[in-house]
Amino acid sequence: DDYSLMNVILWLAIYIDQGSNAQPSNKFYQLGNDFESAHLKEIINYIAISIHDEYGINLSKEELENLALLINTRISKTDMDFLNMSLQPEMVDLIDSIQDQIRDTFNINLGLNDKDIRFGLHLQNLLIRLRNNVVLKNPQLADVKKTYPYVYDIAISVANAIREKTGYIVPEDEIGFFAIHLGIMLEEQFDFTSKIKVVLICPKYFSLHSDLHTQIREIFDKDLVIIDVISFTDELKYINDYDFVISTTLFSTSQKNVVFVKTKLDFDDIYAINKEIEFQRVKKMKKTFESNLSDLITDDFYFYNPDFKDRFDAIHQISKKMVEDAYVPQDFEEKLLEREDISSSAIGNIAVPHPLNSNAYKSLISIAVIPKGLQWQQSTVYLILTLAINEEDTVLFQDIFHLVTDFISDEDNFHALMTAKTCKEFKKLMTSFFTNKIK
Repeated sequence: DDYSLMNVILWLAIYIDQGSNAQPSNKFYQLGNDFESAHLKEIINYIAISIHDEYGINLSKEELENLALLINTRISKTDMDFLNMSLQPEMVDLIDSIQDQIRDTFNINLGLNDKDIRFGLHLQNLLIRLRNNVVLKNPQLADVKKTYPYVYDIAISVANAIREKTGYIVPEDEIGFFAIHLGIMLEEQFDFTSKIKVVLICPKYFSLHSDLHTQIREIFDKDLVIIDVISFTDELKYINDYDFVISTTLFSTSQKNVVFVKTKLDFDDIYAINKEIEFQRVKKMKKTFESNLSDLITDDFYFYNPDFKDRFDAIHQISKKMVEDAYVPQDFEEKLLEREDISSSAIGNIAVPHPLNSNAYKSLISIAVIPKGLQWQQSTVYLILTLAINEEDTVLFQDIFHLVTDFISDEDNFHALMTAKTCKEFKKLMTSFFTNKIK
């Protein structure tokens, strides 16, 4: 892919530049017969010869092995055991720091160890670029921030851990690449937290159930996860924690959460499944808002058309009141600004300022509605959701970001919320949105 190609080119460019400015080595290295992948060895040795012929530079054996690792992790999903290599101790230490911060802030376990070469190489190549002041532009940055703000926020924690450990400031473009990398790593965990859970009822003869399962996954992979495939309806009573049923078998039921489809999906089937996914998503958000988030929004921290001079003044005034009311420690404002220094908290026309760590004494969501808009770095925001989250409530981060991206960012909902002059009106509007959608 384009990113991997650019990564390899930059790696080569940096080493060629270093080799041009250093004392040239007279020894020409190639990977020997002890290198287990003959095909990859042929590629690396060809590159070594080409660089020697073109630039008069000899890459070391270690550099060639690192290049082999880099290329192999980009073209293969297999384990790297054939290279019999582990990450360097300082890289393992950095990965441990990253995992600790993500676990403490988001209650997520990455489960990495010193054999996770792919993630380690991503870090290693990033550090090489940072040391050499190489900026890798990310054309997907704006889209990643807006579409996957929760994963992007996790990536910001990675950047903060890198800064604390190495002193290097990670640019936003690189944070965006980390978000993509983390999104792939965490996809399986997110399947059971953010996706709609479905049971498929389809008789298991020939390959009908397998073909239908594949078709549903290909079409709806971003929205749902099939947790079980069964042949008979009476097996449903043994399954818990699912949102709705897709069935090729017609049966009498009082359940509303059943979508009947054909063994090969047509347009009507796809439309019906999409409609049910949207219904279940809104239903989940309504439950989340009413049971977890509504109580965190209070009259004392609801501001309509406040007189904020700029984003710094907004952060100062909101933080000051949170400190005075004993929700957060004295350094809360400083922590908010530290997060803003790494990357703007603006998501489209909404800002979600919050510290890198869950350090609040009590969880709270401050709402500021600004009909005229407020400049927030490169964005203009009309709604500020300042988050103060206690460490026992870290799971709320995902709920809040999903609410922002899936619901509040909807243009109709957003414009309606701009009219809410009181906290009561805001909550009433939110509840009415959900209720109207799931009738």
